[in-house]
Amino acid sequence: MKSLRQILLTKDEEINSLKRQLKAVLQSQSDPGTNINHYEGFLEQQARELASTKKQLQEYENRAEECKRKWNQLIKVNLSLLPKVY
Repeated sequence: MKSLRQILLTKDEEINSLKRQLKAVLQSQSDPGTNINHYEGFLEQQARELASTKKQLQEYENRAEECKRKWNQLIKVNLSLLPKVY
């Protein structure tokens, strides 16, 4: 899970870096209006994909936590029954 979080942080940094680079390129062009829509659409798509990935990660972590909690409950029940068996 930590590696997934690290990937998301890296992607966040990458998107921010791309935004800064794009802004610098567009400001340096004489007619930036022709490319702005393309780049803005690309960045918006990347942002949506990142948000979707973050949501999937959160859902995965919630499921993993729920499974861990249920597993621990089963272990406790089995340990409490152990003395009764022997």
